[in-house]
Amino acid sequence: MAHKIFVDTNIIIYAYTNDKEGRTPKAIEFLKSISQFNNYISIQVINEFCNVLLYNNVPFNDINEYLIEIENSFFILPIDFYTAQNGLYVKQKYNYKWFDSLLLASALENQCSIFYSEDMHHNHIIEKKMKIINPFK
Repeated sequence: MAHKIFVDTNIIIYAYTNDKEGRTPKAIEFLKSISQFNNYISIQVINEFCNVLLYNNVPFNDINEYLIEIENSFFILPIDFYTAQNGLYVKQKYNYKWFDSLLLASALENQCSIFYSEDMHHNHIIEKKMKIINPFK
């Protein structure tokens, strides 16, 4: 059985932008390497991705093309009231930032076993069910 994988916004942003710290090629290669798995993001990732690209004046047509590519590569999960409640629980127990806690809650609700992120605690196990991995380490 393939792992259910959740990918944080930062990795997707690096893959679609020219990251000044050289993470773009690594992010692209990483996303290719997981393409055979069941990959998940939440609508929050889409919103954060669009916000960053709009802030950086990426043309609307380019952003739309990227969104279509992302939709074809990931299952996009909704966030609802219960996800917010679960996010509060994650925030209280693990003390991650609010929006990170919301992403973690979404991944947990959908039985993801791996959560890839560059800016959370590498190798941290959440609820004895899901491991956070920094793919750039």
